Amino acid sequence: MVWASDCDEDSRSSNDRKIFDMSENPSVIYNLFGHTLELRCQSRAIIDDLTQKESCWKPLLSSNAPFNPDIIVDVLIHPPPSPLSEVQHFSNENFFFHGSSSRLLTGYLYARPWQVHVQSYLEDDEATLDNMILPVLNNILLRLGLVNVHCASVSREGRGLLLIGPSKSGKSTTSLLMARAGFDFLSDNDVYLRRTGDSVAALSSNKELFLLDSTAEKFTELDFTLELPVRMRGATAKRVLAMDQVLPGQCVQETKACAVVFPQVADALDTEVEPIESFDCLQQLMELVPARGLPAMIKDQVALESLFDVLSTLSMTAKAYRVRLGRDPAGVVSALSSLV
Repeated sequence: MVWASDCDEDSRSSNDRKIFDMSENPSVIYNLFGHTLELRCQSRAIIDDLTQKESCWKPLLSSNAPFNPDIIVDVLIHPPPSPLSEVQHFSNENFFFHGSSSRLLTGYLYARPWQVHVQSYLEDDEATLDNMILPVLNNILLRLGLVNVHCASVSREGRGLLLIGPSKSGKSTTSLLMARAGFDFLSDNDVYLRRTGDSVAALSSNKELFLLDSTAEKFTELDFTLELPVRMRGATAKRVLAMDQVLPGQCVQETKACAVVFPQVADALDTEVEPIESFDCLQQLMELVPARGLPAMIKDQVALESLFDVLSTLSMTAKAYRVRLGRDPAGVVSALSSLV
């Protein structure tokens, strides 16, 4: 990991790997899907937590690591001087502002490096990371053509299957069933989508599984997870464990998105698959995907054009289906295997 501080330019351009003085505001340089980001944060725990959990956050360890980031994010944690009584926000292609009783977020996006400031009024580091830092960065990445989707994803021979839907729609259970059947595994919770020419790539974004107890109970090999601590993901309590612990050798970082599935748990034995047209697919994607970020920051023209470009390309190049998931696990695997 490369730590940096407010050192001079000569120190920053040195070819020697150095650990700089970390006074009250340490920072780390990341390679985030090809974009260099410097995160400056008062809380070392937040930085360590982010690096440990998110596979897409790759600390630059090379002795030739650049110190001229594309994006700079400053995170301050302190009580509010005068908290806002209601949410206030403003956004355009060059600037955004979002204020509430728990946070103040501002961004200057006119020239590189883009600069983002996050002020958290909460004492909970995990809530600051999950509810402020990651959402605001997802919106920054959206402007760079990377769309974060609440989605599970598996792959076979480089052909990816995306399971897109709200919590408790069967994404985690289905993705684990497919992995048990030999599919490669990207995520059970969220991926990033990026247009690559005439297709869309799905990129793994974390190193952890987020399991409901009802999901773990369906797999005897996951019985031990019921003893793990519970962590809140939004309003849902889930057990968290490392992907490699459950799926050694099956985790991949990227796949081509070839099939999009909108799952629904059905009270039936058999699984039913219904093909849908690209326009219907796009409509569902546009309804589901924007909820992953802070809405006030994705309404400017640049971000919306990026969002539409990726999702429209996905809907036109990948086959799409509504799937009612039956109770028979073998039937689920057989039905979905035929889609890729």
